[in-house]
Amino acid sequence: FPSHDTFSFVIATRNRLPLLKITLSKLWENKRPQDEICIVDGNSSDGTVAFAQQLLAEGKINSFRSEKDRNQSHAWNKVFLDANCTYIKKIIDDDVFDYPSIFKCADEMDKFPEADICISNDLTLNLGSTQSPAHLSRFSWFQKWASGEIPSFTFGDVHMLIRRSSLPLIGLYYPGFVLMDYEYSFRISHLQAGILYYTGFNALSIYSPVTVTHHTGNNRKKNEGERLSP
Repeated sequence: FPSHDTFSFVIATRNRLPLLKITLSKLWENKRPQDEICIVDGNSSDGTVAFAQQLLAEGKINSFRSEKDRNQSHAWNKVFLDANCTYIKKIIDDDVFDYPSIFKCADEMDKFPEADICISNDLTLNLGSTQSPAHLSRFSWFQKWASGEIPSFTFGDVHMLIRRSSLPLIGLYYPGFVLMDYEYSFRISHLQAGILYYTGFNALSIYSPVTVTHHTGNNRKKNEGERLSP
């Protein structure tokens, strides 16, 4: 692997120790020696702190801190700023990631230095559902945006790979939004940032009763949508 192709796999968590253990076990199977794992914890009370401190002492993760967060944007912003590698990949501890596809996205970004982020098609699954995952492609929106037909479009951050050096342009999450990736995607595309689109799938988003989106009321969603309307 080229020396510049390094990953910061970043995790923000709070009181989800069983999920964190599963997530880390899969991540350790796929990360390479030059990659790092950074964890920010929101002052958990379920044993996460002791578990992560032990991992840090054993060299199994590269950075860890635990302190109270204002909201999830605040937590993710902190761990983004802890990242040191070429690419930042957000690892959400209740979703599933296809690491070979993620590395493939980075290979393409290596070819295009002007690419600030890479996104992919979406796979979504309701926890406990017997149905197959739902497929969603935003490629037609991406094409309209790339051609100047529309000024911006939305995409989920579970599929997003960020070039760390692009943070001064695309910025961090805005803590004033609960639906933080909704605002972030509109902002990035409106800024005409360099976006690559992977027409495969690099992650599976799991929708369950413990997700922030599940607990966000329809009025809040409507309000935040109206705030982003042109």
